[in-house]
Parts: sequence; C-alpha cells; structure tokens
Amino acid sequence: MTAMVIIDDVNGWDFAWDDNDPSDTDAICGGHGTHTSGTIGAVGDNGIGVTGINWDVRIMPLKIFRKYLLIFCSASSSDIISAIEYASMMGVRVSNNSYGSTSYSQAEYDAIQASRSVFVAAAGNDGANTDVSPQYPSAYGLDNIISVAAADDDDLLASFSNYGTASVDLAAPGVGILSTLPGDTYDLYDGTSMASPHVVGVAGLLLSQDPSLTVNEMKWRILNGADPKGLPVLTEGRLNADNSLGFGLALPDVTVILTPLGPTTVSQGDTINYNIALTNNTAFSETVEARVFVQLPDGSIVDLEGPGTFTVPGGGTIDQDFSKVVPAGVDTGVYTLFGQVQSADSFDEDPVDYEVAP
Repeated sequence: MTAMVIIDDVNGWDFAWDDNDPSDTDAICGGHGTHTSGTIGAVGDNGIGVTGINWDVRIMPLKIFRKYLLIFCSASSSDIISAIEYASMMGVRVSNNSYGSTSYSQAEYDAIQASRSVFVAAAGNDGANTDVSPQYPSAYGLDNIISVAAADDDDLLASFSNYGTASVDLAAPGVGILSTLPGDTYDLYDGTSMASPHVVGVAGLLLSQDPSLTVNEMKWRILNGADPKGLPVLTEGRLNADNSLGFGLALPDVTVILTPLGPTTVSQGDTINYNIALTNNTAFSETVEARVFVQLPDGSIVDLEGPGTFTVPGGGTIDQDFSKVVPAGVDTGVYTLFGQVQSADSFDEDPVDYEVAP
C-alpha cells in the first residue's frame, strides 16, 4: 500500500473531489451515502427520524462518487482503491460498500485483500445470478468479503436483487427502507445498497460485544446466524442480529490457543516455534476441523498446518508443538499466524503477530 499524506481529514475525505468535505451534496447521486449511514447508525430512542442498527457508533465517511456530465453518478477505480487503502491505514474494522460494476479490477481485489477488514458489499440490482454474471466487488471471492442480497418484508428475494449460491452470502432487508437523507429529511429506498448496511450494523454490534473478534469470526457469526429462508444465496438465509449476537453469549464449543514458544520478532532463516491447544468447553466429545495459517502483509493466506480433523474429549485439551523456518527472501513486515478450529456449530480463532525484520 502506498503511504498517504492527507491533511485536515477530521470529517473523513472526498476522494472524488480530493478535499476534506465528504458531504453528500451531489443531488444526482441521491443521498446514497447518507441513507446507508442512517441504517448503520442513526441514533435511537430520541423521538427523531429513524433508528439505526447501532445507536452509538463512529462512521468514517469516505466519498468516492461524483456527478459526470450533469446526469451521471459514478466512481473511478482509482478513487475506490484510495478509499479502501485510507480506511485500512486508519484501522477501520468494517466497511460498507454499496456500489458495483461488471468490470474486474485486480488492483481493487488486492486492496480489499490487504485491508484485513470485514468488507461488506452490495450484490447488485440487476436480478442476475452473479455466479454466472459476476458483479464486483461483491463477487471477488475473498474471505473478508460479505456479499449481500436484498430481501423484502415477506423474506423473499427482492425482484431486482442479484443472487448466487456461491457468490452471495446472505440477504438482508432491502425493500422500502426508511432512512436519513441530506437536509434533515427521510425517504424510502430499495436496493441491495440498502441491504448491505444492515449487515455492517450487525458487525458493529458484534464488535461492541467482543472487540477482539477476528474478520473470520465476525463473518462466521453473521452467516451462521442467518434465518433459513430458502433464498438462492450461500446460507439460504436472511440476516438475524439476535442469532449472530447469541454466539457471543458463551464460549465456543471448542476454543484454540496459539502460544509462541520463542521470540515473535524474527529474521530470514530463523525457526518459529509455537504450540496449538484445542480445548473442549462442553461435557461431550467434539470432532472438529483445525488448521494453522499465516496471513501475509498483502492479506493473502498460506496454510502452515492442516486442515485436519481431530476429536477432543469432553472437558479436555489436546495440544501439539510445531516449528517452521522463515524462508530466505521473504519480505519484511508483519505476518499474522492464526490457529483456527471449527465444527458445525462453533468457530474460534487465535491470532499472533510475528514481525520479520531485516
């Protein structure tokens, strides 16, 4: 990622016009950002307007759209990438991305992968199967993307919504969504753009419940909390905030701990030693899948151990020591090792950062 120098960005940034005023002022763009922001975080219980998923949340407005030729509203790929990289630089944990295109961009793919954040993306409004006719960024297929279709009040797929059992993860309300608009006004909008901020809001609730959640833990809880509705998406389900939050009310059935057995600042050729322990928090034997992987500075992932299947006795712990040599020629930077364990009803990760020094 290229280092950015942006001054006076206290209120976010407008990447389309390259200034520090991200206000939603282009009428042709329809107050899109303000509407999605209201769904995420409009203050509740104050007798004013609407209520967002979160009542106390910080939103960083990063504007990428602008009007063209007086009648068009569009965003350039370079502005999208700049906004993603800026959000990553500022430590954003979750982002809403209510836009799309049929054009694949390797640079956008790389920026999203390197962001190490939950990247929630609208699936699109063409009524198309994106397994066959992909729309991006929702269909990039990255582990940190959650692709969202729109459902109506009857929990049916909205007539306009894109879908796909491989490329779309779940649905969320996206028809007749009342939310905020510029000028202290409100209106009803339809679209997968209105569905995705519901998912972002739930991700925010999960982080308020447990700020230590990893990207994969948040995604697992959101997807596995979905209510089954027979929809043509990966989970077949519609977002359910209560179910997702319910996973945080108790320990996962089986938890994983990755313990370094030596320094975490290393150089090429050094040996990394660590222990992986799986603990069964139930009274019954559990069969789980476990693995160890490393996330590289560019966000890509390489498996180090597994995945493998293990049986952990009720109330018991199994553990094993591992060693890996830091390859010659590996880039310097921060590499995150993850221990991961999952079953049909449980998911847990434990990350540890290693720094490869010159």
